[in-house]
Amino acid sequence: MVDEGDRDITATAIREANEEIGIHNDDLEVVGLLSDIATPSGFIITPVVAFLRPEVAFTLNWAEVAEVFHVPLTFFAGAGRARQEFRVVQGEQREVWHYDTGRHIIWGATAAIVRSLLAALHMI
Repeated sequence: MVDEGDRDITATAIREANEEIGIHNDDLEVVGLLSDIATPSGFIITPVVAFLRPEVAFTLNWAEVAEVFHVPLTFFAGAGRARQEFRVVQGEQREVWHYDTGRHIIWGATAAIVRSLLAALHMI
């Protein structure tokens, strides 16, 4: 969430990444923003896209994050990787995407962000 002292949405994202997984400003290069995504719980998420140094060491805040794992972007663009369903949430029909990595299922807002990135990169 945006704090009063955050300069902009990118600063918010970097601060949150630092608080949750120990990422610092010098660990990444921000390349842009994706379109806002509204969640059924009433949050508006503005995805911030960045390149992360490959050698960065994560420091997890166990109160907020259970695990960090890597899935190549090309996995998500692969044929048949995405599963779409429609759910009625608070009286409104919503599109919900799922990706099964074999170990984890990525769905909901996270899957929507992945699809938004794939679309921006013309990978879907």
